Amino acid sequence: MSRIQSSQRISEKSIAGAVSMFIAAVIPFVQFRLLNPLTSEMPTWDQWSEVTVWSAHFEHRPVLPVLLSPYNGHFNLVPRLISTGWGCSRTGTSKPR
Repeated sequence: MSRIQSSQRISEKSIAGAVSMFIAAVIPFVQFRLLNPLTSEMPTWDQWSEVTVWSAHFEHRPVLPVLLSPYNGHFNLVPRLISTGWGCSRTGTSKPR
């Protein structure tokens, strides 16, 4: 009887492990499906408005208020800071010429 009980325990453990692995594999898909509608209105990488930032930069106007202004209802401070910083580093100066 101990062999039967031990094989039943192994079977129960393997079933529990398989169910656990299935649930762990399904969770990311469910999360993506639930969160996807929340991000559908967010602009993609090529839709960020950098024209106003660079026009303020080259026209010697303050850039920080432009960076802090919302675009399409979203505050895009981090992407704008990265893009502006990268653009300034590519030109060799942070001051307009």
